[in-house]
Amino acid sequence: MTPPFDEHEQRAAARIERDHPQLLILWGTHTRLFWAFPRFHAPAGTVIAAPDTAGLTSRMQHTELTTRAHMPRPAQTPGTISQPPQGNDNA
Repeated sequence: MTPPFDEHEQRAAARIERDHPQLLILWGTHTRLFWAFPRFHAPAGTVIAAPDTAGLTSRMQHTELTTRAHMPRPAQTPGTISQPPQGNDNA
C-alpha cells in the first residue's frame, strides 16, 4: 500500500520547484505523476507531466526552450528621451 502523503515525492517536487521557480511543481498522489505548470507566458493549457523527476526536468527544459522560440516577444516600451529644462536662460 502506498503511504498516504508520499513524502519522498513531495520533497522531490518542492526541490524541483526551488530550482525552477518559473514553474509550479506538484506530485499527484493518485496519478503517481509529477506535474509542472508554467508561471511564464506559455500557450494556454501548457502542462507537463512525468512519472519521475528526471523525465519531468527534461520535459520542463524542452517546454521552456520551445515556448521561448515560438512565443512572440512582448512589445518594448519606447525609451524616454530627456529634454533640457525649459525656462529662463538668465537664471
